[in-house]
Amino acid sequence: MGMGRSAVAVDVGKVETPSSLALCMVEKLFGGGSPPVGSRVLDAGCGRGVFVEALLSYLGGRGGVLPEVVCGEGWGACGGGA
Repeated sequence: MGMGRSAVAVDVGKVETPSSLALCMVEKLFGGGSPPVGSRVLDAGCGRGVFVEALLSYLGGRGGVLPEVVCGEGWGACGGGA
């Protein structure tokens, strides 16, 4: 059984950021420390949340406070609607 045409078209052009690269970017963003209180982070991606997962992983080892994660579409808080 082959993949239908619509299933293939949906994935054309998508390249997921590797988790290790996302974690490296988060580490550089905060310079090895915790984000300042009241920070906001833009998650402009449209994937499965690789950057948010990296942020959670990074903060998990530091006990830092999770900054507000703002989604790309409409720049409203994720999950709260724009």
